[in-house]
Amino acid sequence: KHVLSDVGFAFPLSLSFLTLTFSWAVCWVAIRLGVVDFKHKDMVDRKFYVTNILPIGALSAGTIVLGMASYLFLTVSFVQMLKAFTPVMTLAFMTSFGLTRPTRQIIGCVTIICLGTAFAGLGELNFSLLGMGCMLTAQMCEALKLVFTQLMLKNFKFNVVETLYYVTPISAAWVLLFAIIVEFRH
Repeated sequence: KHVLSDVGFAFPLSLSFLTLTFSWAVCWVAIRLGVVDFKHKDMVDRKFYVTNILPIGALSAGTIVLGMASYLFLTVSFVQMLKAFTPVMTLAFMTSFGLTRPTRQIIGCVTIICLGTAFAGLGELNFSLLGMGCMLTAQMCEALKLVFTQLMLKNFKFNVVETLYYVTPISAAWVLLFAIIVEFRH
């Protein structure tokens, strides 16, 4: 926030690209120094990358780009209220992918979250259908990213650093593409 607001660096997607690149670099150093066990390098071929890693990276970029776009059309407070809906989508996707079976208590809590989010949004004066679409799509991307990451961690036993090592470059590439399109067209 300091860089964007106080310094006047008006390139949030570029800043996100740099953050992703730095995260990947830290993972790379940790793996090269042997701090983290890098046991799946033989498993990650082109097919595995395209079917497992590429979708997670694209969804991660979608979360970042669409989430930031929603701030152009909606107030910050409304966006924060809408973010409370992400666990609902995550639970729905986790259930549909067979990763969990929600109990009645969880369904009750999720219903309360839905109702709370809906009531909080009723009074929004600066409502924008485009902004709402961006935010809901960003949340859907985030929920699907979490589900696919969970599947990768669970089914293939990847550790978190390994997952970041593979996912962040493609995510950074997508964010950079949108940064070039949106932020550098002048």
